[in-house]
Amino acid sequence: MPRQLSIRSTLIGGILALAAIVTVIIGIVGAIGINRSVLHEAQERVNHDLDTISALYQLNTRMLGNQIQGWTDSLEATGGPEATERLLQIKRETRISILNMCHPSGRPLAGAYPDANAHVPTDADPVLRQALQGTVAWGTILLDESRLRMEGYPSVGESLVVRSDQDGGGTTNAALFQWFAYPMCGTDGRVQAIVYGGRTLDRNHALVDTMRDIAFGTDLYQGKPRGTVTIFLDDTRVATNVLTPDGGRAEGTIVSREVYQTVIQEDRRWQGPAWVVDAWYLSGYKPLKDPDGRTVGMLYVGLLRSPYDALRSRLLMEFLIPAGVVLVLGVVITVFVVRRITRPLDSLRNSAQRIADGDWNGDIPVEHTYLEVATLVDVFRRMQGAIRQRDQQLQHQNIELTGTNERLEQTNSNYMKTLRFVTHELKSPLATIQTMIDVVVSNLMGEVPEKVRHPLIRIKRNCEELQDMIRNYLDLARAERDELQANKRKINFHQEVVQPTVEQNLPLFRSRQMELGVECSPDLTVVADPELMRIALSNYLSNAAKYGREGGKAEIAVAQVEEAIEVRVWNEGLGFSSDEGQSLFGKFSRLHNENTRGKRGSGLGLYLCKQILDLHGGTVWAESKSGSWARFCFRLPLFQQ
Repeated sequence: MPRQLSIRSTLIGGILALAAIVTVIIGIVGAIGINRSVLHEAQERVNHDLDTISALYQLNTRMLGNQIQGWTDSLEATGGPEATERLLQIKRETRISILNMCHPSGRPLAGAYPDANAHVPTDADPVLRQALQGTVAWGTILLDESRLRMEGYPSVGESLVVRSDQDGGGTTNAALFQWFAYPMCGTDGRVQAIVYGGRTLDRNHALVDTMRDIAFGTDLYQGKPRGTVTIFLDDTRVATNVLTPDGGRAEGTIVSREVYQTVIQEDRRWQGPAWVVDAWYLSGYKPLKDPDGRTVGMLYVGLLRSPYDALRSRLLMEFLIPAGVVLVLGVVITVFVVRRITRPLDSLRNSAQRIADGDWNGDIPVEHTYLEVATLVDVFRRMQGAIRQRDQQLQHQNIELTGTNERLEQTNSNYMKTLRFVTHELKSPLATIQTMIDVVVSNLMGEVPEKVRHPLIRIKRNCEELQDMIRNYLDLARAERDELQANKRKINFHQEVVQPTVEQNLPLFRSRQMELGVECSPDLTVVADPELMRIALSNYLSNAAKYGREGGKAEIAVAQVEEAIEVRVWNEGLGFSSDEGQSLFGKFSRLHNENTRGKRGSGLGLYLCKQILDLHGGTVWAESKSGSWARFCFRLPLFQQ
């Protein structure tokens, strides 16, 4: 017979082995977790700071353009010596690198042009090209040597020296600029001249230092700044506060091949630890683009890694020592507790297993137990009785709920039948009333006094709103009876949906003196149920007429967007807030404010639109500028199963 170990010896030996394994695992997992957590949080901060620095850079560029716009508002569009003197004065006061004025054709008008017969490439320059459209423009652009000379940039000969340990040295004669252009328009709105220019990013220490100080502060760690900011022209640092071992700025050095390929060639971000000049940094690089979307450089943010390495080591020590002590104490206490409770708990476990298997009537035989276990047994016994009683109650309640559900279904069915009958019976009399009012208002039964005409028109408008409510209630009755099915087929969306729906709702717009514009391709086809699409579009249009500004404008625009068509119905009016717009597509949902007081509606039109678009696999949404306009949209896939 094999030797048998006691439960006590087995548990103690197992707990000791388990404690040793757990200690090792906790140490490894804790070390890995702390390492990943510290570096992950630091890298996340770098990513956040990179977005912050990028936003600051864009804001700085925009503010530069706005500042120069204010300084040059008083210039004459004809240029001349006075304009040239004023531009030179502004350059001196604002430390702008280039500031000139040209004709839209590219002919120089004023500024520091060395050659008065030069041609400014207004069509090739992405910022100047935007200014030709009559809008103030700004952005980052790359100017080559010939363009710099043409603009009269005096520092073209002071090119950066590019340093590389692998490729030797070289120079670059191109330069990055924060570029802006301000169109000067005549009374006819045409652009007569363009004031343009910018500040070079080469050796722009003030810009990168300001952005670094905003993001990281001015604290040093072991003599090095905690954070750095760099602007790259292609792969070359042209403005940076990364320092070389001798304390100078690392301008002219180039980035690693991996970063260059990812950011410049593949147009993607690069993030992670990187060896920058003489230290490890948690780094983030993102493409720097001109207004045409062409990558002309990179924006870099780096966080010194050594403070986080020190923090990680300190956290590891603070974690491992207490964890080891706690584990030792836990082993000692666990061994003691196991020895005291093993036998009574085994009996309790067997009884609990019978209860778990559904034997609610069995007893829980636990003898010679401790106070806590006895209390636990008593709780189990009471729980057993409570579960048995609750099971019986649930069975009785299920029977009652079944009967209640049947009665509710019958009540709902009766309600929907009544609703359908009443709305259907109201439809014809309302149509007759509208027709009779049209006959009277059109003077077909004799001249109608003006003081009578207005009440009749108002009655007619109310009848139109009631007709809209009746249609919604009839459609709701169909939806509640699952009769709102989508019979999809290939249709011409303009001929079978847009045109008949517009004709149907046009009288409602005319009664409110509203102008309705329609923009839809006559060849646009889609797989859908034309009747349901007309219902959805009609609800959008009646909503625009009802809540639009009387005498205002409304528009319906239908266009193909990728593999779907997008329908947008816009109207002038008071609109709604973003909070109100989130609930508009619910059943019986309406706006309740001073602007909609007196407007009749069922609160079902937009709800039905959502139901119809759900049947087609589409989406609905609403947009608005409160106090100005509202727009309701839906997107419908072109091809559906």
